[in-house]
Amino acid sequence: DSPYAGPDSLHKGAYDIWEPSVDTSATDAPRPDLIVVPGIAFDRQLNRLGRGRGYYDRLLSDLTLPCIGLAFAFQLFDHIPVDAH
Repeated sequence: DSPYAGPDSLHKGAYDIWEPSVDTSATDAPRPDLIVVPGIAFDRQLNRLGRGRGYYDRLLSDLTLPCIGLAFAFQLFDHIPVDAH
C-alpha cells in the first residue's frame, strides 16, 4: 500500500521536495535487499567520491545491506582520495 495516490497526494516538504501528504513512518517501509548509491567516482577498494559532506557515508556505516555504486567506466579509478566521515 503506497502513500502515493497521484500528484494530488503530494505536497512540497523541506527544500521544496515533493513528498506524500500522509504521515508515513520508516517502519512502514519494507526492508530493501540492497542500496544503490550515487557517486562522482569509485575505486577498486570500494571507496566512493561524493559531494564532500559525508551524508551517504554516515548513513551507510550503520547498515549491513549490500551497496552498489552504478557508474560509467570513466568514473572508476585504481585509487581515489577519501576522508574519514
